[in-house]
Amino acid sequence: MRLYHFDKKAASKHSRDLRWKITVPTENSGYKLEEGNVLFDAMREAFDLGFYTHVADIEGDSLHRAFGVTQNGAHPWNRECAAEIHPVLFDPPARNTCAGDIFERDGTFFAVTRYGFNPLVEFAATQKAEPGSPAPQV
Repeated sequence: MRLYHFDKKAASKHSRDLRWKITVPTENSGYKLEEGNVLFDAMREAFDLGFYTHVADIEGDSLHRAFGVTQNGAHPWNRECAAEIHPVLFDPPARNTCAGDIFERDGTFFAVTRYGFNPLVEFAATQKAEPGSPAPQV
C-alpha cells in the first residue's frame, strides 16, 4: 500500500479554494467518490498538479492500521516506525496522516476523510510517482 500526503501549503499558494475543497469539504460526499463530486474533482486536480507526495509504502491491507501507524507519538512516524512502514521520506519529520491524504491499495485509491476512507472511483494515475517525489503529472 502507498501513502500520499497532501501538500496543503503548496496547494494554498496555487489556490486556497482547492485546499479548502480537500481539507474542509462542505458537502456530504457519500461513500464512493467519483468524477463530478467536488471532493473527488479537487483531489484529482491536486494530484495531477503534483500537490501529493508519496511518503511511505506500508505492508498489509488494513487502511485503519496504516492510518494508525502513520500518526506521530513521541517521535515522528517516519523516523521511528512500525515494522510494516517503509518511509520514502525521512527529512523533514513526517506529519500525521489526516483528512485530504490518499492511500493506494492494490491499484485502488482511498481518500482519508472525516468519516473514514472513501474509495476514489477510477482515480488511478497513469504513471507512478517515484518515492519521495510529487505525484505524477497525468
